Amino acid sequence: MSFMSHQDSLYSKEDNNWSFIKKKVHQLFKDRKLKDLQLQQVHQALMLFVGHNSYNFPMEYKRTLMKDGMASLRQSLNEDLSRSARPDILRSLGELWSEFMREIVPNLQLMFANIDYLGDSVERTTLRHFRDEVVFLNSFMAKW
Repeated sequence: MSFMSHQDSLYSKEDNNWSFIKKKVHQLFKDRKLKDLQLQQVHQALMLFVGHNSYNFPMEYKRTLMKDGMASLRQSLNEDLSRSARPDILRSLGELWSEFMREIVPNLQLMFANIDYLGDSVERTTLRHFRDEVVFLNSFMAKW
């Protein structure tokens, strides 16, 4: 017998949606791609989540999804640089930028299509995070 109220089950479902969204966005940043069906599933989960949390979504996108995603890109860049005896920062950063613009940004745009983002686009917000958290804050600047 379940003692969970309707309200509790709603929060549980929202938490499951948010966990699924975070997992798939992290996978996108790590693997640089998702399968078509996964994109559709993430979009559906987002529509449900945002429908119940629209006031909070832009903050969660910036605080959680972008912070984790950009940390994954920084790690990838630092690993690339550490493999070389003579690291070429601009080449490595250029390759990462190309992958980011070719694979990650278009997938994020598809995932977040038709979601009101309070006057700012997902693309612009994502590009700002790349600039601020991968280019400016990257730890390779202190090492190389």
